[in-house]
Amino acid sequence: MTASGTRTELIDGLLARRAAAGAAYFGAHEEALARLCHRMAERFARGGRLVALGRSPAARSDVRHVTVEFVHPVIVGKRALPAIGLAAEGGALDAQAALVVEAGDIAIAFEAAEPQTTSALALARERGALTVAFAPAGAEWNEREFGLSGLITNLGRLNGIDEVAKLYRTCDIGFVYMLSKHPSYQPFEFMASGMATVTNNNEDNLWFLQDGTNCLIAEPSAAAMAEKIGWLIEDPKLLAKIQEGGYKSVTTDWQRQIDLVWNDISKSAR
Repeated sequence: MTASGTRTELIDGLLARRAAAGAAYFGAHEEALARLCHRMAERFARGGRLVALGRSPAARSDVRHVTVEFVHPVIVGKRALPAIGLAAEGGALDAQAALVVEAGDIAIAFEAAEPQTTSALALARERGALTVAFAPAGAEWNEREFGLSGLITNLGRLNGIDEVAKLYRTCDIGFVYMLSKHPSYQPFEFMASGMATVTNNNEDNLWFLQDGTNCLIAEPSAAAMAEKIGWLIEDPKLLAKIQEGGYKSVTTDWQRQIDLVWNDISKSAR
């Protein structure tokens, strides 16, 4: 069996376990989730907003992610919905919530057991907002339970962007799936950290992602992604080429980016 075949079988096996876990969870909770979705839809229809709350670095990431998914839907043609993200940068969460949350809103809290987050969620509930609380999950697990001992190391939850950057700078390759009409943060972060990026084919992101120049692009399947990662592992020259091309793609400055945006605005106004 080839090394590429072994990698593909490993990834396919993990994806199958993930799909089975998802099917089991949604099968057990589908009725409650459907009721929650209906209650959220009613509030959006009446002019309510989604207010996401989170204080820790991991929770702040979830806040930003869920907020952008509502105001900028991935699925083309889907209606954008009003959403606001409140995180630690804006001060105490309960004080921010006191300024923002209204009775018709939906408040979603990540790491809801954190004291400020608990207080903000309680305030939202008192005002009549529909409240949803998420507890920390998924960060702590044992590699041996998945047959991955010696193959990967789980570092758990990282504490802030500095630790993320430090980790990225120790890595050679990063891969990311992107099905949205705009790139995620990861390819930019990978490239800036000197990593070679592997991602899936998505015509909406080809204005930036150039196959064979600043990344490798594969069809969005485990086997195709594993094959491209294998190319980089087995070909040091290709790895160095993609790393260098990626770094050059993100080597810029704010003034140049502002000028590019302003030029586009000026053209459209003519």
